[in-house]
Amino acid sequence: YDSRVDAVVATEGWPPDPTVSGRIRVAAVGTDGDAACWRCGGTTFQRAWCRSGVCWGCARAERAAGRCPRGATCPLKKRRGVAGGFCPHSKRCCVCDSHSCSQCALLRGDGDDVAREAAALGADALVVVDFDRTLCSTRAGADPTKGEGRKKPVADEALSELLAATPAGCAVVLTRNSHREGIRAFLDARSLDHVVVRSAKREGRSKADVLAELLADPGQRAVFADDDVFELVDAGVEELAKRGQLVRVLFCPGPAGLN
Repeated sequence: YDSRVDAVVATEGWPPDPTVSGRIRVAAVGTDGDAACWRCGGTTFQRAWCRSGVCWGCARAERAAGRCPRGATCPLKKRRGVAGGFCPHSKRCCVCDSHSCSQCALLRGDGDDVAREAAALGADALVVVDFDRTLCSTRAGADPTKGEGRKKPVADEALSELLAATPAGCAVVLTRNSHREGIRAFLDARSLDHVVVRSAKREGRSKADVLAELLADPGQRAVFADDDVFELVDAGVEELAKRGQLVRVLFCPGPAGLN
């Protein structure tokens, strides 16, 4: 019914005019509620028709224009250097709508999903994974050899198996964690001594810069998994995805979580 609704809205406008005969039932959604819309300024929408600070009609208009309907409250609007995140194919935001798009090469998934994408790219593809909260349960910047309180850091089982099956030279941990030696020890203890560790912080570079180096050969492709969406929609990373060299996966562990 979307096309029919769009035609009516284009003719009669939005929000509905409560004085228009025959539209009283619809008009009520804009006159007897307490939800407000940032775009049209309406303040009396029923909440079923106004979610996340934007009414139904304005949300559709913003999506059609290629923007996240949450406007300034969208997390992607609050960070400089963000070049993507809104899917032009489905008109959905990768953050606010928890959206995945294979055409954008920006997906959401767990370790098994990363493995499937790596297999689809072929045996020569690079497998690049973040460390903290992705391959390992450590929080950002923690030394995995020290532990956190009484809990010892654990590795994601699916990602560990993927890295173990990935040939030397194609398996990379790319992190901002500066504890490179601790990460090396964590990997070696799990028979992942062939995995290369790149610490963007220690190198004084961005992850986008390191990825660009790894993909300097135009024919090289890679899958990149990270739990931080801002790393995935960085302008430099977005460009690599547009070239068809990089598939990005926002790491979201399944119900079992990290094992």
